[in-house]
Amino acid sequence: MATDTAVWITTEPLVNRNAVSLVRIDPATNTVAAEFAEGVDAIGVDLAGRYLWVVSYGGSLFVVDTATNAVVYRDRSLPVGVTLGGDRLTFADDSIWITAQQPGTVIRMNPRPYTR
Repeated sequence: MATDTAVWITTEPLVNRNAVSLVRIDPATNTVAAEFAEGVDAIGVDLAGRYLWVVSYGGSLFVVDTATNAVVYRDRSLPVGVTLGGDRLTFADDSIWITAQQPGTVIRMNPRPYTR
């Protein structure tokens, strides 16, 4: 995921043996601007306004306020309806959409309650 002010890269902390799940790179300086040590294999990201939503293999979520680099929401449980874990996510039609590894399963979430 890339914007004019940030490049967001997901990592696999379980493979790399560290707790970093997400890295923010400043494209102007090509340096790491922030690391997010959520300890989950982050695999899906998308922006909903100024909030970056991240889903991990297994369904846990966290949300980053891109203006402050603060994690404003985290939930290591599976979203309602996801039985085999989150796979990817996207923001569209004012909703967060998360696919599941179970064929034909898509979860729709309203992002507003999670980004106050």
